[in-house]
Amino acid sequence: MNVIGSVTGPSSFLVRGQRVPGSFSPRGITWNLQLEHIVSRIVRLRAVYTGNNSVGLLLLEPAILETTNEVLLNGDGRSRYRQAELTAKFAWKNDQQLFVSYVRSVAKGELNDFSGLFGGFDVPLVQPGGTSVLPADAPNRVLAWGTFNLPRRIVVSPVVDWHDGFPYSKVNSRYLYDGEPNSDRFPAFMSVDLIVYKTFTAKKRNADVGFQLFNATNHFNPRDVYPVVGDPRCGTFANSVGPILRGYVLVKW
Repeated sequence: MNVIGSVTGPSSFLVRGQRVPGSFSPRGITWNLQLEHIVSRIVRLRAVYTGNNSVGLLLLEPAILETTNEVLLNGDGRSRYRQAELTAKFAWKNDQQLFVSYVRSVAKGELNDFSGLFGGFDVPLVQPGGTSVLPADAPNRVLAWGTFNLPRRIVVSPVVDWHDGFPYSKVNSRYLYDGEPNSDRFPAFMSVDLIVYKTFTAKKRNADVGFQLFNATNHFNPRDVYPVVGDPRCGTFANSVGPILRGYVLVKW
C-alpha cells in the first residue's frame, strides 16, 4: 500500500485587502494498493485500487439573504475519488504485446468548487451548491492497446477506448439547474485509433514512416449538448469529430 501524496494549503485569504475570517486549509491524501500475479511466461495480471480524499476545499456560496448579491467564501468543501482497475498484459517475442484494462470508478465532489467555477467562466454563475458526481466522472472504462509485427518490417499498433459518457446538467432559460445537477450523461464514448508504420534503413540509420488514424470507425462522440429545458433541441448532442488521418515519421539516431 502506497501513500502517493498529502498536500496542505493556506489557512486564510485576503479579499479586498481584508483577511477572510474562518479556517481555510485545503488538504488531500491519495493512496493505492497493488497486487500483481505472473500467470505464465507471457501473461501477467495486475489489480490496483486507488483512493483520494480532499477536504477543506474552497467553495463559493450565495449569501443566505436573497436581498444581497454577496457571495461567501467557504472552506468546508470535500471531494472523493475511488478507482478499481484490472489489467492483463500479454507479451511475446520481438517486443510484441497486448494490454487490456477495465476500470470501475466513482468521483464525487462540490458543485461550487472555487477552481472549477473560475476555470470555465470569467464571471461564474454561483448557484446553491452541494455534492454531486463530478463532470469528469466515468464509472466504467475499457481500454485495450497493443503492438503487432507484420511481414516486411511493418508494425501495427491499435488502441480501443470505451467509457461511459460524462455527466451534464439540464438548465432553464436563465441557465440555473433544472433538476438534480449532473444527473444526465453524454452517450458512451468509443474510439478505435491506429498507428501503422514501416521501418526503413539507410546508411545504418532506421526511420519509421507510416500514418496515424483516429476514430477509425467514425463513432459518434459528441462534445456538446443542448441542455436548456423547453428548447426543442434539449438533450440533442452535437460536435462529434470524425476520422482524422495524419502522417507519422520517426527517425532513430
